[in-house]
Amino acid sequence: MDKDIIKTIVENIINKSLGRAIVSCGDVDEGVKSTLFEVYGISIVLKITTDNKKNNSAKVKHIKEIAGQSDRFFIIMTELKFNEATQKLLNEYGFDPALDCAFFEHSPITLSGPFEKYEDEYGNRIVNCPLNCRMTILGFCNDVVFDRVICPSPTNIKLRNKAKISIGNNTRLSGLITCFSDNWELITGSNCKLTGIVVDFHKNAKMNIGNNTTIYGNTQISIGYQELIKIGEDCMLAESVMLLCGDCHAIFDIPTQQRINGPYANKPKKNIIIGNHVWLGKRSCLLAGSTVGDGCVIGACACFKGHCPNNVVVVGNPGKIIRKNISWARDYLEQNICKSGCYLETEEHDEEL
Repeated sequence: MDKDIIKTIVENIINKSLGRAIVSCGDVDEGVKSTLFEVYGISIVLKITTDNKKNNSAKVKHIKEIAGQSDRFFIIMTELKFNEATQKLLNEYGFDPALDCAFFEHSPITLSGPFEKYEDEYGNRIVNCPLNCRMTILGFCNDVVFDRVICPSPTNIKLRNKAKISIGNNTRLSGLITCFSDNWELITGSNCKLTGIVVDFHKNAKMNIGNNTTIYGNTQISIGYQELIKIGEDCMLAESVMLLCGDCHAIFDIPTQQRINGPYANKPKKNIIIGNHVWLGKRSCLLAGSTVGDGCVIGACACFKGHCPNNVVVVGNPGKIIRKNISWARDYLEQNICKSGCYLETEEHDEEL
């Protein structure tokens, strides 16, 4: 278990137990047990169960053995999650889930904006949630900050454990942001427009978006384990663009039975790095391991993987450079190249950005 989650759970136990003896309902993470003992000198005195089919033993007692003794005992609950059925069961034995228990799993917490600030005993924090934004929290230690963000249409964000989200000032956000695992990060600059996007984060995935970038409807973004998608400033992603960073599924070699993709196979990371003032055309696709320099245009329906220098046009599947030394402007009627973003250099873009 992550050390920050352990810290949150232990602090919750200490703050709520108020000197009562600690019992566990289910198996407790070793990190939690060791922290309780090493930092606070507290040991778990008894293990209990709510399962009527399990007989009492020297090691495990049924919860009825401590019924009505909430003044003496505090329960660390890992066997059940916090929901209505659990609440009813605990009440039957004289325990209040909110006061007399600490849960390792809780029922989904659903919050709808607008509200200024939300904090809970699970270490979750949400600041300045806008109207039309719905947050679903499944775990611990999530930190979300909106800086004067507008959600013009329904926006759904699902969090598990240790997600970090920071949406910049005056950004318009709508769509679906989900996670398949823990510890991911989404950071955006100011004055962005992110409308109708679908983003799937896997464990330790990161996405950074620069100032003044626009991403339009039905854009699909998938970020694999420990991968990064970085989009520069003043970029424009048209409708139905796909950014596929990492395989997200395991592939094995049958003769050797070894995995041949992903970080566990000692393969290099497959980040997607997009420079400043890049235009991705409708239904274009960037695959894992791609780097796109400043001022580029990726044509409609192009599928590209690799590295392209600054100020080029890429089209086709597989994507090929068909023209160099170009610049582009958002305004179709623009006649002045100096208003086209000023990315007029043709030197290759730094892959590390």
